[in-house]
Amino acid sequence: MRFWTALLGMLLCLLASQGLHAQATLVANPGPSNNGGNVGSALLFDLEAQTSVVVTGLTTASTAAPGTTFTVRISTRNGTALGGSATSGPGSSAVGWRVLGTAVATQGSGENSLPISIPEIPIAAGQVVGVAVEFVDTTPSYFGSGAAPIETYSNANLRLRTGDARGAPFTAAGSYFSSRALVGSIVYRSADAALPANPGPSNNGGFIGGALLFDLEASTGVVVTGLTAATDALPGATFNIRISTRAGTALGGPVASGPGSSPAGWTVLGTVTAMQGSSGEVSLPITIPEIKIAAGQVVGVAVEFLDIAPNYFGLASPPLETYVNPNLTLRTGDARSNPFTTGGNFFSSRALVGTVMYRLDDAVLPANPGPSDNNGGIGSGMFFNLQSATGAVVNGMTIASQAPPGENFQIQVYTRAGTALGNVVGSGPATSTAGWTLMGTVSARQGPGEVSLPIALPDLVVIPGQTLGVGLRFLGAGPRYFGIGTAPQESYTSSGLSLITGQAMTTPFTTSSSVFGSRALVGSLSWRLPGERLPAAPGPSDNGGSAGFGMFLDLQAQSDLVVTGLNTATLAAANTDFQVRVYTRSGSTLGGTASTGPTSSGAGWTLHATVDARQGATGQVSLPIAIPDLPMIAGETIGIGLVFVNTSPAYLGSGLTPLTTYGNGNLQLTTGEAKQAPFTPGGSLFVSRRLIGNVFYERPDAIFRNGFE
Repeated sequence: MRFWTALLGMLLCLLASQGLHAQATLVANPGPSNNGGNVGSALLFDLEAQTSVVVTGLTTASTAAPGTTFTVRISTRNGTALGGSATSGPGSSAVGWRVLGTAVATQGSGENSLPISIPEIPIAAGQVVGVAVEFVDTTPSYFGSGAAPIETYSNANLRLRTGDARGAPFTAAGSYFSSRALVGSIVYRSADAALPANPGPSNNGGFIGGALLFDLEASTGVVVTGLTAATDALPGATFNIRISTRAGTALGGPVASGPGSSPAGWTVLGTVTAMQGSSGEVSLPITIPEIKIAAGQVVGVAVEFLDIAPNYFGLASPPLETYVNPNLTLRTGDARSNPFTTGGNFFSSRALVGTVMYRLDDAVLPANPGPSDNNGGIGSGMFFNLQSATGAVVNGMTIASQAPPGENFQIQVYTRAGTALGNVVGSGPATSTAGWTLMGTVSARQGPGEVSLPIALPDLVVIPGQTLGVGLRFLGAGPRYFGIGTAPQESYTSSGLSLITGQAMTTPFTTSSSVFGSRALVGSLSWRLPGERLPAAPGPSDNGGSAGFGMFLDLQAQSDLVVTGLNTATLAAANTDFQVRVYTRSGSTLGGTASTGPTSSGAGWTLHATVDARQGATGQVSLPIAIPDLPMIAGETIGIGLVFVNTSPAYLGSGLTPLTTYGNGNLQLTTGEAKQAPFTPGGSLFVSRRLIGNVFYERPDAIFRNGFE
């Protein structure tokens, strides 16, 4: 079955890109609708986060014909969108509203649309955001015909209060009706982890057009996705920031020197619109272009405040402030009034008042650690093999090159079924293009040393038990690698992926090329199990158990699927092996006490497998752990028990907060409990203790059906 499910993963990769975040749904009024508006009218409702979330989409009823498209415009405000009359209230004026953009929707077979992807709406825990959905070219349908109380729908993560309808939104004209409820749903995901910076209040500030500069150093691979920052904007006002990064530090001066005094080495990632919070000086969460940082690397960041003045903390000279957790370190920072020039003012230490938001990157297989001792020319190639017993998807890498720090270059990525190695002058798999597929040309940026910053690759699917040959042709800069003789190729292995590296060629895919072996990749590969993933808590952990502890959680299938693996945080040393016993039961495992309930006895439990696992090279989370296929049918709940045989689990949670559910359209995870002496009436039981990591699954019924396998 592994072969077919891995093949399915490869086919699905050709059909659609796989998102990194699991989506959950909060269902609003189930309908059918009993009322409606006019073209150009709007539905208004409030969203209040119980835990920090990012709203990514919705469904809504309309009068559009099945299969036709229509357009909605999404606007938000800090605080409630509800209340008033036709001439008063938040929806009677554009003041305080921010237009996020328009989205094209497709009507479903009934009165509800298919899911609509909208501009993301980050909502911090406890925050209320008002939302207006304008129906640009069709008529909305909703529920409500009187003045009944506003309807409320909620779960452990999000609360929806719905809502009002306005015939001419953001004006004092037109009709106003309440209560008018959304018939549909809200789609959201859990927010990323956050590293708090200076808590404020600020005691200093800059100028419009000025910049805050700081360094981010990763202890394990991370992807920075957002931030909050203090400004002098009015509550609810919008402003714009520009994000730039560089390989290595952003810090140091004085004004006419240092990294921030010139654009050299900097890359502009983009400009984003932000909104000030409803109270205080700190913005709402700001989604920024992603910044990937590999373990041990330093990336300098500049945040330019284009139309508002920043606020920060600091009046004197260094030392710089440092904020750290097990995954990420922030050193903050410098302020420049005219960034990337030798003019203006320079001040240090000036600290970010706010937060940096990030998520953990995929598992990493380190290759040769370097330093390199050899190199190739521009246009030359490197070749290596990938193998996996369980199946894997390689989706990123770092690699040594001859590019100067911060400079950009490109790599053509080729793959073939079978080995890429065994080449000699005039013959071998890499001496012609036969059998090779160009997967794409990727952009790379050199890091502060000889190794690049993380590079996103097209998904390279490694089928269980088979060899995938990989070829890299370097454009704009030559490769660096390790090896000067003809020693055997080097091998690097984890529990789910093996790398055999490699050979180098001066003119790849020709019979006249010089061939060199062994030439080993200096850098790393990022990978995951095939199929899809459901992320649980992002970490870092704030609690843990001991060897022999059990962690317990529920999985509920929303569609037919096969659970294939997981990864989890532990206290194991980097790159060390440990064992986990995976137990299953029909129905929930949660509830009870130390001496009662499902975790207090072995009754109803089955040992699914004892699996070998390996801790990641960096950070708290293990590499992906493949388990024997665990099929689930839609609507089924399976309780999972993880017993850590010879290491200590790490998890999130130290009080008695409610259990947390993570979900998408296919799978829900409710986590969880920890027990000192699992399956006995002794020991302590701890609630709520959340899994840090992911659950991996596949949906083989998407292609293979009715017993094909």
